[in-house]
Amino acid sequence: GVKVFVALAPVDMRCSFDRLSGVAKEQIGYEARSGALFVFYGRRRDALKILFFDGSGMCIFYSAPGEAWVRGKR
Repeated sequence: GVKVFVALAPVDMRCSFDRLSGVAKEQIGYEARSGALFVFYGRRRDALKILFFDGSGMCIFYSAPGEAWVRGKR
């Protein structure tokens, strides 16, 4: 199965791959490339970012109120 980690504190939704990877390592203790899903939410708790490594690169899924999920890949 896939491990899923949910942040306990909000993060700046402007953060991208590098910063979110750092948060995963610093606060959770897992490398972002471990294959786990890392779920982050914004200060207002109305937006989500999910960071994961798909085997070929890092991916971020992002959703905010009234928007469809958007995928970014690096």
